[in-house]
Amino acid sequence: MADFVSLRRNMVDCQLRPNDITDLRILEAMNDVPRERFVPEGLRLTAYADKDIELVGRGEEGGPRAMMSPMALAVLVDMSDLQASDYVLDIGCLSGYSSAVLAQIAESVVAVESQPQLVKLATETLADLEIVNVAVVECGLTEGQANQGPYDVILINGAVEAVPDNLLDQLKDGGRLVTVVFENGVGHAERFVKSGTVVSSSRKRDLTAPMLSDFEKESSFAF
Repeated sequence: MADFVSLRRNMVDCQLRPNDITDLRILEAMNDVPRERFVPEGLRLTAYADKDIELVGRGEEGGPRAMMSPMALAVLVDMSDLQASDYVLDIGCLSGYSSAVLAQIAESVVAVESQPQLVKLATETLADLEIVNVAVVECGLTEGQANQGPYDVILINGAVEAVPDNLLDQLKDGGRLVTVVFENGVGHAERFVKSGTVVSSSRKRDLTAPMLSDFEKESSFAF
């Protein structure tokens, strides 16, 4: 029988700490949340590997969709400057793992997911783990959830080619949006900060994450 407690500790010690994740709140949250509970049973032995985990296959409706590697998630949470009083929007929550991690630190989380089967899985798993400060909502990923905003932090779970203005509009003054921006073949961990009506952005490091097709730019052709 797998010792998931030890695998979780090794993930923190061997993947997060060496990649400059030093915030004890993040390390403790990811050491406490059982990542294996958020993946199909057949993939649980790889739940703590340093890789993305596919939850919806390429040939399935809405696929492919994959959970970010632990390190990628930790980098984005670290960049968000998450506070205990923060109200968070988790976009593309998949099976709910990222929401569970965020909920260990923030006051409350609204988790948005477009795939009905994942909404069901996230809702049931979070309830089983008695994580009560997360609300899972089914809707399009680029829509966000404006009627429940504005938010201190928005986390987009995956790589995007562009961040829609309507999501930035859902930030509070001083709010932060974090994601991986894919540009010219390279992914960058990027943070957007809203100040009044102005949004500024900064990059921290190169980072890979599963591409979210909802956030791909429309192709343009010159004639």
